[in-house]
Amino acid sequence: MDGLSIQRLSREADLTTFDCGETALNEYVTRYALKNQFSHFAVTYIASIEDDTAGFVTLAASQITRAEVDPAVKRVPRYPLPTLTLARLGVDVRWRGRGIGTAMLRFGLTEAVRMADEFGCVGVRLAAKSDAVGFYERFGFVLIEPLGTSAASTVPMFLPLNQIEDALGVTRSSGGEG
Repeated sequence: MDGLSIQRLSREADLTTFDCGETALNEYVTRYALKNQFSHFAVTYIASIEDDTAGFVTLAASQITRAEVDPAVKRVPRYPLPTLTLARLGVDVRWRGRGIGTAMLRFGLTEAVRMADEFGCVGVRLAAKSDAVGFYERFGFVLIEPLGTSAASTVPMFLPLNQIEDALGVTRSSGGEG
């Protein structure tokens, strides 16, 4: 989208007019996102057009087990594997239908590829609200087994790294110096 800028949330961000239509997400981004960032729980990125906050995405490191992803990922080791969690995503109601959510998701997927090279990452996981499952399925996310901590109102989903790379048209390094 033309004019879209994605930056890490800072104290200077003006979120006073942001409204994604969901009280819990609005409260998170305006009250807790920066605190969580300073505590190293997660990092939030803000999508802006000119000086208007159009959306946000919150990312966090996590892990996934064989029981959760089998058969979404073939040949999965028996130990937990590193993933990137797309913890929250919100688009201001004034900017809906203009590709902001897609841009924020694409940003998160790009971060997963970067994470794979730097620290290891086998894919992106998220807990979608039931009305957002179709949005994520369009990008290749598949349903996975719920972990004991999943909220009853959300649907756990996963997108393997190889599909992310294919979708983004990127090839990452082999990982070894040789």
